[in-house]
Amino acid sequence: MRRADLERLRGPRGYPAVSLLAPLQRHRPGNAEDPVRLRHLTKQARDRLEDELGVRGAASVLRHLEDGVASIDLGHPPDAVAVFATATETQVLALIEMGLMPLVSFKDSDRVRLAGFRAINGDELALA
Repeated sequence: MRRADLERLRGPRGYPAVSLLAPLQRHRPGNAEDPVRLRHLTKQARDRLEDELGVRGAASVLRHLEDGVASIDLGHPPDAVAVFATATETQVLALIEMGLMPLVSFKDSDRVRLAGFRAINGDELALA
């Protein structure tokens, strides 16, 4: 991931811009904990989106979020993942987990602040 990619992720987005962060069990591929954690975080996002926007208003953001979560290779998981979703786009990043707690966040104009992340190599990020 390049600095320009981080800057683009930090840029303004329409509401809601959903950020889902989840540590995974990299040393135990195929474990049952990762799908449960991801399902729970997705449900948190779905419930809040539908409460705030209604089922119709939430549909496109949910589709992007669920597509992003479904794209995660749990057979060979990274330490952690970040899934960013809006009504028009999805971004999934592999993270190097360093004390990351599961999180679902909604922002008015930008995604979860990535100022605390630094690029490591490829598509991996770590907390700075």
